[in-house]
Amino acid sequence: MAKKNPIASTLKKKVPLNKSKVDLEAVKETVEQIHHKPEQKNKVKEKVMRISVDTPEGLYKDIKVHCAIEGIALKDYILSLVHNDLKKKGLLKNSLK
Repeated sequence: MAKKNPIASTLKKKVPLNKSKVDLEAVKETVEQIHHKPEQKNKVKEKVMRISVDTPEGLYKDIKVHCAIEGIALKDYILSLVHNDLKKKGLLKNSLK
């Protein structure tokens, strides 16, 4: 015979959860807006090389703040600076951009 649990009588009975209904189409649309990058047609992929640069902390923070305000990635910002400088000086020879 099972013993009665004296604590069980003090516990509240289970209450069913109120599950909210989610609009799946709205969720899909929001995810698409956040994660979708526009396709660039006829873009040839170039081999990627890694560059590491030691940066003073103050300069790094200034760059990060600027990128956050502009809403651009640090990588894109630095690559655009280098690209524009080389282009301006007529030294841009091997880039596909």
